[in-house]
Amino acid sequence: FITIYPGNYYVTASKSQYTSDAKPVEVKPNISTSQVDFILPIIDNGSAPGAIQNLQAQPGNSQITLTWNTFNNSAGDFKNFNIYRSLAAIANVSSLTPINSSITNSSVVQFIDTTAVNGVDYYYAVTAQDLSGNQNPAVVDVGPVRGNSAPVIANISVSQDANGKAQISYDLTDKEQSTALIELECSLDGSVWKEATVAVGAGLQNTGAQKVITWTPSQDYPSSVGIAKIRITANDQQAVNNLAVLESANFPLDTSSTILTKLDFPVNIWRMLSLPLLPKTSDPEALLTPNLGVVLEDWLLARWDSLAAAYRYHKAAYSTSTGWSESNNQLPNFAPGLGYWLITNAGPFDISVQGTFVAQTRQTIALLPGWNQISNPFNYPINWAGSSIKIKNTATGEMADLGSDLATAWSDDFLLWWDGSNYQFFIAPEGQLEPWKGYFFHATIPCEMIISPDLQQTGSTGLMSSQNQSSEKNTQNYQSKKKESSEQTLQLSAFAGAFSQDVYNFVGLRAEAKKGYDKLDALEPPDIQGGVDLYFPHQDWASRSGNYIQDIRQPSAKKEIEEWYFEIKNTTGKQVVLKWMGVEQFENYKLVLVDLDANQTIDLYSNQQYIFDNSGLRHFRLVANPAGKARKK
Repeated sequence: FITIYPGNYYVTASKSQYTSDAKPVEVKPNISTSQVDFILPIIDNGSAPGAIQNLQAQPGNSQITLTWNTFNNSAGDFKNFNIYRSLAAIANVSSLTPINSSITNSSVVQFIDTTAVNGVDYYYAVTAQDLSGNQNPAVVDVGPVRGNSAPVIANISVSQDANGKAQISYDLTDKEQSTALIELECSLDGSVWKEATVAVGAGLQNTGAQKVITWTPSQDYPSSVGIAKIRITANDQQAVNNLAVLESANFPLDTSSTILTKLDFPVNIWRMLSLPLLPKTSDPEALLTPNLGVVLEDWLLARWDSLAAAYRYHKAAYSTSTGWSESNNQLPNFAPGLGYWLITNAGPFDISVQGTFVAQTRQTIALLPGWNQISNPFNYPINWAGSSIKIKNTATGEMADLGSDLATAWSDDFLLWWDGSNYQFFIAPEGQLEPWKGYFFHATIPCEMIISPDLQQTGSTGLMSSQNQSSEKNTQNYQSKKKESSEQTLQLSAFAGAFSQDVYNFVGLRAEAKKGYDKLDALEPPDIQGGVDLYFPHQDWASRSGNYIQDIRQPSAKKEIEEWYFEIKNTTGKQVVLKWMGVEQFENYKLVLVDLDANQTIDLYSNQQYIFDNSGLRHFRLVANPAGKARKK
């Protein structure tokens, strides 16, 4: 039997089952089959189809896309969908004429109105109509919704700066919106595209002229030389795939010698750095400005001038009365083997440098009498030892291993570095010169440091944070070996407030030391940050006169009293806390601290610190008295 519903149907029945009871209006024999088609009048049941559910509207460029849930055609009498549009909200469609009734498949869930005018608010409703013409006039509309024109991109230009970064300029406009989502793609052949990895200035952007994206092409195309293109896509966030796409012209790309490193610098704290390569652009301002911003406003660069015995700042000067000001000071250009002070008002940051690594041959660093800011010219660690480093007397041409007696006559054995709060140090043959880091080294005559490459080493450390950890480890190893030796060492540390400290200062007794200066004594490098400063002044050591952070003596054979004079300079205006460590190593001495200004004596065994409020200069004497009876363990 055939189940019949209200409406006009085309029904196909087999000839063998066809009877006169069906009373067809028309029978059309089908030559290709054994079936016939006929039309049968059906009576209307008077029930309208159900309402459309979850109607949604998404704007586009001169179009609106409508979507809804799949219609339930369980009654089997679906004829078509009616699409209604109005400039006012729609609650009932009885008085409206559909803008489209062509969808006759009940499984369709989308309609695109391509007649919408951009900038005009519309309301939409959709109904289902059955074969008898029934529909539910009461509707839930969607709106207001308006079409939006796509953004417009124009005037793309691309240039690669001296640091290897690409500066991309373009204009962005949009008639209806003030923002657009910007994506940057890159290609070497114009056919295969990929998203640019490091692109500062992409993402959600305001419209405007001469917009700039800074792209680091070495991240996407390392060690490449050739022609490239970039493609900018602007997406109107208020519309579906409302895109503007524009490609640049071909431009030359060179990343064959671009190095990207992450320098993990704390904000507003001086740190020493270096470049273990020959930079394509060595001028400090030209190299750092694209990475860090404006000199004096965003960053400062400094170096110690050995001849003037003073700090020099790049394009800046400092006065205690007027503070910082612009100047014509020009620091030496960046070069392998030189160290620099850098301070920034933001961080951490990536720095991109275009250049080439030095040849794997001996590298020479010129040294002047006094303090020299030096660095490792290679892109891997070098042992701070005579096996890797020689000192050459430029006057005589003589050359000696670092740490040898002859080399010590021309320079110190200590290498000092700044951890952000304190100078730390190690003495040859301990420690390593790390790449990307700066150091202080002291010479007494004009000489040269000659550093040999380690041909077993490859690659670059790249991360300043890892350099710090490595140097700290070197220092810890050095201090650990001191404790394991027969040396008796006391560490003195001064603290002023929460942010100023001078921790690594040492006195001690050691059999191989001398009464006066020897290579176990470490000079204090020039201070750049101010604050609290502890040192052992020795103006009686002729060519080695100066302030020291380590003073090691030979113990007296006659068990005489040993004394160390030291000073603490405090410019913070805050209370100073003086602490000490290592008293247990002096078990055969009585250790006493004398505050010469306050006329106070402090027993170091029964006290762990001494606090005083005085700013300016404070004078102390440390006394090790062997007649004070042995201290029992």
